[in-house]
Amino acid sequence: MDETLYRKGMGNQWVYGGLAVAALALIGIGSLIAQPVLLVAGVVLLPVAIYFFAHARYGNVRVTRQELVVGKHMLVLRDLDRSFGAHPAEAVLSKAQLDRLNTQTASDVVGETGVRIVGGAWGRLGRGVQWIVVRRTGSPELLAVSARRPKDLLAAVNAALA
Repeated sequence: MDETLYRKGMGNQWVYGGLAVAALALIGIGSLIAQPVLLVAGVVLLPVAIYFFAHARYGNVRVTRQELVVGKHMLVLRDLDRSFGAHPAEAVLSKAQLDRLNTQTASDVVGETGVRIVGGAWGRLGRGVQWIVVRRTGSPELLAVSARRPKDLLAAVNAALA
């Protein structure tokens, strides 16, 4: 088993997925037996469950000696540019790039900035999110990873790249 250097979990996606199914069941049962309380409870619970499910699915970050896993994306560390390393986004991005990164909702390339959000945009929701930036070897495109504890994540990624 590969040693885990850093882990940020956002909860168990199966629990939140189960809550979403329960909310759908409440909506269905409330509709069938004409119980507005069940219907309203399901309608209120469903978006909350979906939000937390997406957070749990795409907001997890794990660093080992072999890989950086961010949500649904896995970056093999041997493919990352060791000479570039990992940096806080503020150190390598312009203010325009950083502003665009902080307002972008897609996980794909952020406009023409050459920065890609890794792991999906759900992982960066909430206050206190900062970015670290890495780059694949031979690629000009920068990869942005959201972090609630950026110093810990930077230390782990740079230790794994060393």
